[in-house]
Amino acid sequence: MERHAADSYNMHGYKMTNNLFIKKDFISHSGIDLQWKIDCDALSDEDIETCAWMIAQKCLFGSVIGIPTGGFRLEKALWKYASDDFRKILIVDDVLTTGGSMLKEFNAARLIGYSEENIKCAVIFARGKLPENVTALFQCCV
Repeated sequence: MERHAADSYNMHGYKMTNNLFIKKDFISHSGIDLQWKIDCDALSDEDIETCAWMIAQKCLFGSVIGIPTGGFRLEKALWKYASDDFRKILIVDDVLTTGGSMLKEFNAARLIGYSEENIKCAVIFARGKLPENVTALFQCCV
């Protein structure tokens, strides 16, 4: 990755942007044309740490997995809140649009032996309606 002097990077090496919400046309990870973006790279490490703490207040888990790549920072921040109960897994992401990536990881957790009641899912932002098994800190209802 080439770095430029004017660019800002957080402690994990992610390039930080200035704006959390960006009005521009783009294609989501799920292939949907969208007119605005939630760019969680704009969140500071302290923001991510606070979001992790907020999620940990709502979800009991012994293991955590982040959905690539937006969920990786959140996963790292959540590990300190994990319990000793490794039967419970938490799947996290920064932004949920359709829920396809979350469903894929949910089904993968079931395939390796986790029961549905022991799989929790959480996101910082949801762009619309939430699947039944997902907790969102912030839900955009537009």
